[in-house]
Amino acid sequence: MQSTNNWWQEIEQELERQFDRFLDDHPSQKELLEKEEANQKQKRLQLRLQTINEQADQLRSELCKLSAEIKQWRQRVERAHKANASDLAAQAQDHLGQLMGKGRDCWQALAELGVEDQKLRQELEQIPNPNNNKPKYKQDIETAWEKFEADQALEDLKRKQR
Repeated sequence: MQSTNNWWQEIEQELERQFDRFLDDHPSQKELLEKEEANQKQKRLQLRLQTINEQADQLRSELCKLSAEIKQWRQRVERAHKANASDLAAQAQDHLGQLMGKGRDCWQALAELGVEDQKLRQELEQIPNPNNNKPKYKQDIETAWEKFEADQALEDLKRKQR
Protein backbone atom coordinates (compact mmCIF):
# COMPACT_ATOMS: atom_id res chain seq x y z
CA MET A 1 0.00 0.00 0.00
CA GLN A 2 2.87 2.36 0.83
CA SER A 3 4.54 1.92 -2.58
CA THR A 4 1.22 2.55 -4.37
CA ASN A 5 0.81 5.75 -2.41
CA ASN A 6 4.32 6.91 -3.34
CA TRP A 7 3.66 6.05 -6.97
CA TRP A 8 0.53 8.23 -7.00
CA GLN A 9 2.40 11.06 -5.33
CA GLU A 10 5.16 10.87 -7.91
CA ILE A 11 2.65 10.95 -10.76
CA GLU A 12 0.86 13.88 -9.17
CA GLN A 13 4.12 15.79 -8.71
CA GLU A 14 5.17 15.12 -12.30
CA LEU A 15 1.80 16.31 -13.61
CA GLU A 16 2.10 19.48 -11.54
CA ARG A 17 5.60 20.12 -12.93
CA GLN A 18 4.36 19.61 -16.51
CA PHE A 19 1.41 21.91 -15.89
CA ASP A 20 3.68 24.58 -14.42
CA ARG A 21 6.01 24.32 -17.45
CA PHE A 22 3.01 24.61 -19.76
CA LEU A 23 1.85 27.75 -17.97
CA ASP A 24 5.37 29.19 -18.07
CA ASP A 25 5.50 28.53 -21.84
CA HIS A 26 2.01 29.98 -22.40
CA PRO A 27 1.64 33.18 -20.35
CA SER A 28 -1.77 33.93 -21.85
CA GLN A 29 -3.10 30.62 -20.51
CA LYS A 30 -1.58 31.38 -17.14
CA GLU A 31 -3.30 34.77 -17.16
CA LEU A 32 -6.63 33.16 -18.08
CA LEU A 33 -6.23 30.65 -15.25
CA GLU A 34 -5.44 33.41 -12.76
CA LYS A 35 -8.47 35.40 -13.91
CA GLU A 36 -10.72 32.37 -13.57
CA GLU A 37 -9.38 31.63 -10.09
CA ALA A 38 -9.95 35.27 -9.11
CA ASN A 39 -13.50 35.13 -10.50
CA GLN A 40 -14.27 31.93 -8.61
CA LYS A 41 -12.87 33.32 -5.37
CA GLN A 42 -14.84 36.53 -5.83
CA LYS A 43 -18.06 34.57 -6.42
CA ARG A 44 -17.44 32.41 -3.33
CA LEU A 45 -16.81 35.46 -1.16
CA GLN A 46 -19.86 37.31 -2.49
CA LEU A 47 -22.04 34.26 -1.90
CA ARG A 48 -20.78 34.02 1.69
CA LEU A 49 -21.42 37.75 2.17
CA GLN A 50 -24.97 37.27 0.96
CA THR A 51 -25.46 34.40 3.41
CA ILE A 52 -24.02 36.54 6.22
CA ASN A 53 -26.44 39.36 5.39
CA GLU A 54 -29.39 36.97 5.45
CA GLN A 55 -28.28 35.53 8.79
CA ALA A 56 -27.77 39.03 10.19
CA ASP A 57 -31.28 40.03 9.08
CA GLN A 58 -32.71 36.98 10.84
CA LEU A 59 -30.79 37.79 14.01
CA ARG A 60 -31.96 41.42 13.95
CA SER A 61 -35.53 40.27 13.55
CA GLU A 62 -35.12 37.84 16.44
CA LEU A 63 -33.58 40.59 18.57
CA CYS A 64 -36.58 42.84 17.91
CA LYS A 65 -38.96 40.08 18.99
CA LEU A 66 -36.86 39.32 22.06
CA SER A 67 -36.77 42.99 22.99
CA ALA A 68 -40.56 43.17 23.00
CA GLU A 69 -40.79 39.94 24.99
CA ILE A 70 -38.21 41.14 27.52
CA LYS A 71 -40.12 44.39 28.01
CA GLN A 72 -43.34 42.42 28.54
CA TRP A 73 -41.75 40.07 31.09
CA ARG A 74 -40.11 42.93 32.98
CA GLN A 75 -43.57 44.44 33.42
CA ARG A 76 -44.88 41.06 34.58
CA VAL A 77 -42.09 40.73 37.14
CA GLU A 78 -42.96 44.20 38.49
CA ARG A 79 -46.68 43.40 38.63
CA ALA A 80 -46.02 40.13 40.45
CA HIS A 81 -43.78 41.92 42.98
CA LYS A 82 -46.38 44.65 43.56
CA ALA A 83 -49.03 41.99 44.12
CA ASN A 84 -46.73 40.17 46.57
CA ALA A 85 -46.82 37.04 44.41
CA SER A 86 -43.20 36.18 45.12
CA ASP A 87 -43.26 32.66 43.63
CA LEU A 88 -44.73 33.95 40.40
CA ALA A 89 -42.31 36.89 40.42
CA ALA A 90 -39.37 34.48 40.83
CA GLN A 91 -40.59 32.31 37.95
CA ALA A 92 -41.12 35.38 35.77
CA GLN A 93 -37.64 36.64 36.73
CA ASP A 94 -36.11 33.28 35.72
CA HIS A 95 -37.92 33.41 32.40
CA LEU A 96 -36.75 37.00 31.91
CA GLY A 97 -33.17 35.87 32.57
CA GLN A 98 -33.48 33.17 29.93
CA LEU A 99 -34.80 35.68 27.41
CA MET A 100 -31.96 38.07 28.19
CA GLY A 101 -29.47 35.21 27.74
CA LYS A 102 -30.94 34.53 24.31
CA GLY A 103 -30.60 38.21 23.55
CA ARG A 104 -26.93 38.23 24.54
CA ASP A 105 -26.35 35.15 22.37
CA CYS A 106 -28.01 36.88 19.41
CA TRP A 107 -25.90 40.01 19.91
CA GLN A 108 -22.75 37.87 20.10
CA ALA A 109 -23.67 35.99 16.92
CA LEU A 110 -24.45 39.28 15.17
CA ALA A 111 -21.08 40.71 16.23
CA GLU A 112 -19.28 37.61 14.94
CA LEU A 113 -21.09 37.91 11.61
CA GLY A 114 -20.00 41.55 11.47
CA VAL A 115 -16.36 40.60 12.00
CA GLU A 116 -16.57 37.91 9.32
CA ASP A 117 -18.31 40.33 6.96
CA GLN A 118 -15.53 42.87 7.43
CA LYS A 119 -12.80 40.26 6.81
CA LEU A 120 -14.51 39.02 3.66
CA ARG A 121 -14.92 42.56 2.31
CA GLN A 122 -11.21 43.20 2.89
CA GLU A 123 -10.40 39.94 1.15
CA LEU A 124 -12.65 40.94 -1.77
CA GLU A 125 -10.76 44.22 -2.11
CA GLN A 126 -7.49 42.29 -2.40
CA ILE A 127 -8.68 40.24 -5.38
CA PRO A 128 -7.33 41.69 -8.61
CA ASN A 129 -10.00 43.01 -10.93
CA PRO A 130 -10.40 40.31 -13.63
CA ASN A 131 -11.80 42.89 -16.05
CA ASN A 132 -8.58 44.88 -15.91
CA ASN A 133 -6.63 43.61 -18.93
CA LYS A 134 -3.43 45.50 -18.21
CA PRO A 135 -0.43 43.29 -17.49
CA LYS A 136 0.78 43.44 -13.90
CA TYR A 137 4.04 45.21 -14.79
CA LYS A 138 2.03 47.96 -16.52
CA GLN A 139 -0.19 48.33 -13.44
CA ASP A 140 2.90 48.53 -11.22
CA ILE A 141 4.58 51.23 -13.28
CA GLU A 142 1.35 53.24 -13.51
CA THR A 143 0.92 53.04 -9.75
CA ALA A 144 4.54 54.06 -9.23
CA TRP A 145 4.10 56.97 -11.66
CA GLU A 146 0.94 58.18 -9.90
CA LYS A 147 2.79 58.08 -6.57
CA PHE A 148 5.71 59.98 -8.11
CA GLU A 149 3.38 62.69 -9.46
CA ALA A 150 1.59 62.99 -6.11
CA ASP A 151 4.94 63.31 -4.32
CA GLN A 152 6.05 65.97 -6.78
CA ALA A 153 2.81 67.93 -6.31
CA LEU A 154 3.26 67.72 -2.53
CA GLU A 155 6.84 68.99 -2.80
CA ASP A 156 5.63 71.90 -4.98
CA LEU A 157 3.03 72.81 -2.37
CA LYS A 158 5.62 72.71 0.41
CA ARG A 159 7.95 74.99 -1.58
CA LYS A 160 5.14 77.48 -2.24
CA GLN A 161 4.24 77.57 1.47
CA ARG A 162 7.78 78.49 2.53
